[in-house]
Amino acid sequence: MRKKIIGLPRAYLYYKNNKLWRNFFKYLGCSVCVSPSTNDEIRENATIFNINTSYNNKIYMSHIFYLFNKCDYVLVENNCFYQDIMRVLPNISMILYKDYDNLLLEFYSFFCMGFRVSKNVFRIVYAFIKAKNKEVKVKRIVLNNQNNMLYNENKKILIVSMYDSIYDRYVDDLSYNYIINNDIGLIYANVLNKKLGASYAKHVKNDIYNKKLCGAIFYYQEAVDGIIFLDNKGVCDKIDSFMKEYQIKKKYLVVNGDKMGEKIIDFIKEDIL
Repeated sequence: MRKKIIGLPRAYLYYKNNKLWRNFFKYLGCSVCVSPSTNDEIRENATIFNINTSYNNKIYMSHIFYLFNKCDYVLVENNCFYQDIMRVLPNISMILYKDYDNLLLEFYSFFCMGFRVSKNVFRIVYAFIKAKNKEVKVKRIVLNNQNNMLYNENKKILIVSMYDSIYDRYVDDLSYNYIINNDIGLIYANVLNKKLGASYAKHVKNDIYNKKLCGAIFYYQEAVDGIIFLDNKGVCDKIDSFMKEYQIKKKYLVVNGDKMGEKIIDFIKEDIL
């Protein structure tokens, strides 16, 4: 019997959940097909979608378009955006997911995902437990590797964002290459585990993000030379007051929208190097 193929768009929450998704579907007996890193073809295809949405959403849709006809199902976030996908690709077969921090809600989401490809309840539960255990081990290794970077003498920048598309280097290849060429270490706030992050943000009354990301700012502030806040639609106007209220005396940049790469490079030249 042929294995069912699950398509994973390499965008947004892929960079947060890909190990969990890959192992979950592997233990369900499925194969996984992943779209490539964002490239010229995917960026070009993003321009053909005539929908009123952000550029990053069009990139996400282009990744989904790439997977169309290459797999049995495409894993798509369950929000209002998937309706746009149905209009553009009416024949696509999707598995919808929602991202939860709560373990019980996360299990329910994965159970619904698994039930699309297997009616064996015990196998779905087994797949989730195995995948979750592996995810915990991987996250611990990633956090340890990042914390080891704090002892390096090179300049370091903390990247704070609600979205995991910050790992898609092609979205902002200009500034990423500049950072690497100048031997600047990148510290990602969302790598910090939830419990530790929340413990460092107990005193925060007005969150600009969730407790985890707010806590990461306090956790890493002494070790980094600057902070870049990305993809902060809706909280940009709150960051200045947050930094002043909690006396975080670090150079920082709030960047969103056009010419992000150029703004980041200017910030590094003037305030970091």
